[in-house]
Amino acid sequence: MIAIEEPLVIYEDGASDLRIIARGAFSNAFVAHLEDTTFGTSGLRYRRLGVREQLARLQDSVFVELELASSLVGTYVLAGSPLQGAKPDTRGLYRGLLTVRRDMRGKGLGRLLVTRTFEWLESVSRDAAQPVISWGCIERANVRSLRLLESLGATSVGSLESLTAYVQWPRDRLPVDELDESASAEIAAAVETTFDDCGLRIPSRPTGRYYAVTSNGSIAAGARATLTRIDMATTGGAWDWLYRYLLRFVPAARRRFDPGNFTYLRLTDIVIRDGEEAVWKDFLATLLARHGAHMAMFMLDPRSSAQARLGRAGVFGRLTASTRQEVVVLANSWNDTTDALQTASTKPLGIGPLDI
Repeated sequence: MIAIEEPLVIYEDGASDLRIIARGAFSNAFVAHLEDTTFGTSGLRYRRLGVREQLARLQDSVFVELELASSLVGTYVLAGSPLQGAKPDTRGLYRGLLTVRRDMRGKGLGRLLVTRTFEWLESVSRDAAQPVISWGCIERANVRSLRLLESLGATSVGSLESLTAYVQWPRDRLPVDELDESASAEIAAAVETTFDDCGLRIPSRPTGRYYAVTSNGSIAAGARATLTRIDMATTGGAWDWLYRYLLRFVPAARRRFDPGNFTYLRLTDIVIRDGEEAVWKDFLATLLARHGAHMAMFMLDPRSSAQARLGRAGVFGRLTASTRQEVVVLANSWNDTTDALQTASTKPLGIGPLDI
């Protein structure tokens, strides 16, 4: 939907020396800004590690920069994706990494950045005569961002849960294959079957490594796995209790939970077949062993059959229950004459953050 070959100024105020620029590629300044930004709420607060690699995984993306006197003070990322569960030609657009530099907060710049970006998206979708559904994922505790987006017309279509699964002694427990792009159609069909009860869905895309257990010539268990690292400034809740009173005194455990380099496996494009849930516990342990990790992170709608099946598989434990985070999905629709968002809110969601 959006192809930007040259930087495009979408807003400019000469009096205040403010500009908002849309780019088709991220700059070094964009990366440095995000590396220096602390995300999260009053409980869990963190900095992203490996930002450049995360941004490089995005496809069909626009990197929006807010400049003051030619200095980068804010960011926004728009990541395009096909979208299932809406009109056939509807384009999906995930919004993430909305930031404003620490010393510039409280001046209305976040609202300005979102407002002008939304106006630009509306104009682009109108010119293309294409329905667009755009969504963002906001932690329930981030009241300020929720209120901002709702005031600009974003609609809540449901919520997801961030779920952490922990394996004390991960090891190779069963044969796991790494599938290449030649299996992308098979992967996409298996993922669609897993999330067939969801309304809006992101189809599987052939990016990143895909791991699978096959049975009778089909995928019995599968996931796209990406090793992710963050620097936890504050942990909060059970994480804080674990580190303060237990993990920091035990060298082996501390290596598994280092707040300054917290490493986990992000799992997407999940396949878990009804009746074959039992294989998933060994599948997860094998995945973690191959990546040298002890924790995996899922982002799922609690109403979905996929989360219910993973629960029956015994993947989630006490750590999951004590550290789960609720994430609200707020969406906007342009050029869509149907009640797509209202319909989406009545079903589980198959959309979420795109690789960041």
